[in-house]
Amino acid sequence: MTHLGIYLVRVEPEETAQFHLHYQEFIYYISGKATAEMKEAQFEFETGEFMGFPYLTA
Repeated sequence: MTHLGIYLVRVEPEETAQFHLHYQEFIYYISGKATAEMKEAQFEFETGEFMGFPYLTA
């Protein structure tokens, strides 16, 4: 495997987090709800859901 980023990030309510798309990344929501904003789209996520980004996508 190459270009894989793995991080444990805790985001408090009303905070934002920036993810880096120059890696293959995945996000697994351990608890709570989140809104991901990518370009013009918004996606809602909840506990137990997963989101993945291929290498070099933006």
